[in-house]
Amino acid sequence: MFPFEVRSLNYVFAAAYQSIGDIDFRNTSIHLPDESKDVLLTNGHYEGTSEQGTETMLLKEVQYLTTPNSTGRQYVLLILQRNLGEKQQAIAQVVEFANQRLHLVQQIQKDSSGSHFAYKSNETSQMLVLHAPTSEMVFQWSGRDFTRPLHE
Repeated sequence: MFPFEVRSLNYVFAAAYQSIGDIDFRNTSIHLPDESKDVLLTNGHYEGTSEQGTETMLLKEVQYLTTPNSTGRQYVLLILQRNLGEKQQAIAQVVEFANQRLHLVQQIQKDSSGSHFAYKSNETSQMLVLHAPTSEMVFQWSGRDFTRPLHE
């Protein structure tokens, strides 16, 4: 059984921007699929209440997957840690910038304590390494989203 939830999405954020460089990801809204609200980060942090109790979210990392001055579609990886009552979630979101809008195109999530994500890149590859207490998975950047390796 694959221990991480991987979802392809097509959510368009309302705000418009001239360039991806105009976006301050530490002070912007984060969309969470299946939630009735977006959360607004302030200095990379959100705290509020939900049906499950206290909710916090921390933006741990922002990685540009395409160069910020490239033409055409540009991609950013957001690595988040969410605490929802007693539940902990590690979340990686791929956000696409095109036509002056942000689009949430993929979310990879693990619900459990001790889970975390690490982004690694070198000149020839871009990988997302997902860690959970009992498993690890490496995803390869495809140019639009992260794909699971064929040899799972």
